[in-house]
Amino acid sequence: MDDEEKPPVSLERDTAQRLRQIIKVLIRHGFLDIVQRLELLSYLPLSSRLVSEKFREEAKLPPETRLRLVLTELGPTAIKLGQFLSSRPDIFPAEFIEELDKLQDSVPAVPFDEVKKQIRDALGRPIGKVFSSIESTPLGTASIGQVHKAKLLSGKSVVIKVKRTAENIASGHGWRVSD
Repeated sequence: MDDEEKPPVSLERDTAQRLRQIIKVLIRHGFLDIVQRLELLSYLPLSSRLVSEKFREEAKLPPETRLRLVLTELGPTAIKLGQFLSSRPDIFPAEFIEELDKLQDSVPAVPFDEVKKQIRDALGRPIGKVFSSIESTPLGTASIGQVHKAKLLSGKSVVIKVKRTAENIASGHGWRVSD
């Protein structure tokens, strides 16, 4: 990166990593124009600045849908922001309010294969050493996590809470088992 391409502000590593993630999500969901107007492209490596045809296809979705997808992908804090904004018709037009309102009760569940991996990693041993069963369909999902019914080897019924964390979202995982 030569002097002309250096980002205007130097950021700490974690902050820069999260900013790059946010920029990529915005571009992926068709908000390249906003990224360009805010002069954020310089925070991405040159290889990440190329916009694929797939991104152009996603840009055909209505902007209110793309905004909801961005907030969902960015995690619990962004989802909470979207939930708050859905109650503010003084700020957004009705079509945005209607779309953001979907964040109130329909946060997508993380795939069960990822949930199992997070549980296994948190336990530090195979799931079968602790649980006789875990239901793949969550009892509920929310902006901060989801819960699954399970049975311990002793036969006792329990609920496993899997939470989103900023660290895991930045690394691409997005979930951790609650303590």
